[in-house]
Formats: sequence, C-alpha cells, structure tokens
Amino acid sequence: MGGHRIRLAGPWQYRLSGAAGEVRTVRLPLVVDTTGDSLHRGFHAPSGLAGESELLVVFRAVGAFEVRLNGTLLAEHGSSVGECAVADESEHERSCGIPGTALKSFNELEFTAGSCGGEVCRLEEVWLLILESE
Repeated sequence: MGGHRIRLAGPWQYRLSGAAGEVRTVRLPLVVDTTGDSLHRGFHAPSGLAGESELLVVFRAVGAFEVRLNGTLLAEHGSSVGECAVADESEHERSCGIPGTALKSFNELEFTAGSCGGEVCRLEEVWLLILESE
C-alpha cells in the first residue's frame, strides 16, 4: 500500500481490564494478555493534509481488536465498521479510513482486545497512511 507512512511505534499505554486497571508503558509488537485489555497512544494530526487527501490507520495484528480514534469506532473485533477492511490477509494487515470529522489537532488511538479464541492476540505494528489524490 503506497503513500506517506507515519509509524506509531510507541510509547503506548497498556491498560489492563481488571479491577486494578494497571497501566504500563510498552512498545510494539506486543502480546495482549486478556480480552478487554487496551492499548492507547496519542499523536498530533499530520501537518499539511490537503482537502482531497485520504488518511488511514493501518495495523498489523493477530486476533480481534476494536479500534477507536477519539472515541469514534473504526473497527469492531475483526468486523469492518465504516471503511475498515483487510488490506493483506496473509500479513494480518487491516486499514481503516479516518473520517475527517474524527481527526483533531491531538488524537488518541485505542486498540481493545476482543476474544482471541484461545489464540494469542498480538498487535504488531500501527501506522498512519496519507494517500494523496492524483
């Protein structure tokens, strides 16, 4: 997938879903231990986005994750919401279009682990992708 990539490697805040709600700072790739655990990362909006540019969040993951940007649901446990789709199934790569109304000057991206069916849930890599219209 071409375009300008902005890697969101870290640091990420890993929040445990239990009653204690422990938070620790981590970097990707990361195995997510429990359904409901979440990873959060803030980022500034890319500068110089033209009105006709398309902005996507692209991620490589194993297992089901709910993806939110500033509270707006982009993907729900492996199912597409809006414009989220599997970009490359062999690589476990998925991409979600970011609605212009969801983007702010400073943003919070959140991944919450769903049920992994007895398998390991792993968030491997996350990046923003800017696609310029031709």
